[in-house]
Amino acid sequence: MNRRNRNLSILAGVLLLAAVAIPAAAKVKGIKSGETVAATCDTITKDSTCAELVVTDPAKKGDAVKALKQLCKGAKAGGSCKTAGQVGTCRIMKDIINHYYSKGPKNFTVDSAKEQCEKDHGHWVD
Repeated sequence: MNRRNRNLSILAGVLLLAAVAIPAAAKVKGIKSGETVAATCDTITKDSTCAELVVTDPAKKGDAVKALKQLCKGAKAGGSCKTAGQVGTCRIMKDIINHYYSKGPKNFTVDSAKEQCEKDHGHWVD
């Protein structure tokens, strides 16, 4: 094997290892093309929900984080809500994605989560 082929083989092996070792980022349910999660509010232990505030303009992320922190003490910039235990997702207004969980004090089912979504004037995503 000549030097060029050996180098190509090594590069192919490294790329294969990288593809296996680094999982693709999970797509956030309910997020639309061009949106990004600016902040999250995890209240699973309090009310069996977790919300993500989305923006289309990256320059507005800071304002979105500040706004969510006024409503949710535990809000943090970026990230995403846990997927384990999710029973469904609701889009509320134009920029809030709310996930409902089977764990926590409300122990949502798909039906009770859909009902809560409607009460919150949202539309069911999943």
